[in-house]
Amino acid sequence: MRRVVTALGAVLALAAATACGDEDAVPTLDGTETAPAPAAETVFAQAMSRISPDALAEGTLIRFGQTAQLLALGAADERWLEIAATGNRLLPVESSASAIGVDPDGATYAVEVSDGPTRVSLLVGGQDPEAITVAATKAGYTGDVVLTQEADSANPVTLAVQQIKPLEDDVVLGGGAADVGWVDAGSLFADPEVAPVAACLGDVLAAMIAERDGGLIGIGVREEAAEIQSVVCLPGGADAASAAADAFDGPEFADRLDVIATDVVEADYAKVLVQHAPGESAALMMMAASQQALPGA
Repeated sequence: MRRVVTALGAVLALAAATACGDEDAVPTLDGTETAPAPAAETVFAQAMSRISPDALAEGTLIRFGQTAQLLALGAADERWLEIAATGNRLLPVESSASAIGVDPDGATYAVEVSDGPTRVSLLVGGQDPEAITVAATKAGYTGDVVLTQEADSANPVTLAVQQIKPLEDDVVLGGGAADVGWVDAGSLFADPEVAPVAACLGDVLAAMIAERDGGLIGIGVREEAAEIQSVVCLPGGADAASAAADAFDGPEFADRLDVIATDVVEADYAKVLVQHAPGESAALMMMAASQQALPGA
């Protein structure tokens, strides 16, 4: 689909480009060459600041979701529900959560880092530490500050969660090789590779940061005027921004989204803002990234 523009600065940039005869030019988001770091008060920034970069030792994979807000949006538009569990996928089914007293849907937000046995999930808000301790103990977990249990196929919840650490209204869940002490022991913004991707994504309802051949990529999802938009952050500067925008206008994506704008921000990251077509899931870009079908990634 033809690219559209929303920001005033972008409209002016588009007008200038058109005057020069370039009808396909895509304007920058705000006319700047660098992106400010996410404001400390954004929920995404709060989540990132609670996880130590030590959690990235086995590779970078970060997932974040504003659970409460996504569920609220999903009540009116079910397209949001496909990303409502982003950040707390360590618990594969509802019965696993109830078996250890965890309430994933009650969380304000969730963030998880890494995958497999080193994965750590932090669910913030809506948790009852006493209920978790009682249920986990009944399920065979033992310990004081951290409740642990070896993986046991006869006890399905242990195949995903071998460590549980209640923290007042929050809870930390970990695989067998994880360190639940990674929570509240540093900030992911301290990682020089993660920080610019997070800054590029900005204020989002859900996000994923992952490794690709050219470096880290970021996908964020946000709501704008009741529409679903995705923010795509790719290494490679202006060339990557142009290539991604062209690919999104191509046959695979043209009927599924509109390119709103592109920019080049901190650390030469390409930032592409797209709006999902009516009926397209909020998970569209995250799924494309997970399947390594994202242009430029």
